[in-house]
Amino acid sequence: SAFNLAPFLDGFVVGNLLTLGVILMVNQRSHAEMTEARDHFQLLFDTSPDAVLITRIHDGVCRNVNQGFEALTGFRPEEILGRSAADLQLYEDPADREKVVASLRATGTASNIEIPSHRRDGTPFVGSMSARIIELQGVPHIISVTRDVTDRKRAEEAVERNAREIRDLNLGLEKRVAERTAQLTEANRELEALIHSIA
Repeated sequence: SAFNLAPFLDGFVVGNLLTLGVILMVNQRSHAEMTEARDHFQLLFDTSPDAVLITRIHDGVCRNVNQGFEALTGFRPEEILGRSAADLQLYEDPADREKVVASLRATGTASNIEIPSHRRDGTPFVGSMSARIIELQGVPHIISVTRDVTDRKRAEEAVERNAREIRDLNLGLEKRVAERTAQLTEANRELEALIHSIA
């Protein structure tokens, strides 16, 4: 009976070893694919010229930032990781984050929300933020992309200011034309009265 059991045990051991080998190969391949996907994501994340920020949704604590965030705000990653935008007084109005969170909870996305903010040195800028909710290790986070639109906002304000000035000039010109027309009408009336009296 020991001889009958030996081939069974050999087959069992060999079968298990082959199964373990296949599992290890599949696991290695899956790990390599996950590593490659993570590396591609990190490359895209770091390459974006816009500021990319990943924060926990419930407390706003920063989990990751890219180089674009540092270029836009002046905050180095080690200064913001583990802290919230409120701690850094990044937003001009802290309630702006709640507007983004409310939009995300209602629709799952937020697009082109303009948020007045401050750089590390205190200079103001306007950022156009788009965001989505993502799950990281089962915890909801916000991934937001912010583009500096300060120059565009200044240009829009300049165009609006110029349009107001042109409207004001036109109104002033129309008023002066009306006054001048009234003066000319009165002068013509006096001239006609003088001509009539001479005749």
